[in-house]
Amino acid sequence: MRVACSIEVTNLQTAQKVFFHKGISMGKARKRSKEEPEPKAGLFSVLGPYKGIVAVLILMALAGSAVNLLIPKIIARAIDSFSAGTFNAGTVITEFLAAAFGILVFTFIQGIVQTFTAERVAKDLRN
Repeated sequence: MRVACSIEVTNLQTAQKVFFHKGISMGKARKRSKEEPEPKAGLFSVLGPYKGIVAVLILMALAGSAVNLLIPKIIARAIDSFSAGTFNAGTVITEFLAAAFGILVFTFIQGIVQTFTAERVAKDLRN
């Protein structure tokens, strides 16, 4: 990877000092000074204070997916009842509406909680 630099350098040592100061590596491992903070840990350590909210998000996603899996069952029962001659359109429509409402509720709440959590994490990362 090439990095454009507007500073003219006369030798390699000067170039290394410029790039080191700007945090750009020139192939050598960079040593951290005592004043530099340790690098932050991974994603899970950042989300640590939000374990409860993340658990709610996972549960909401699972619940929304579970309700989505009911749609093929409703269709299968409708086909079977139609084949048997006991088809009731009102029941199928009611089941579809209930499933659609469940999907709407779980997805809507998940979106709100997810946005809330993302904004809080971003705020904590900025501070």
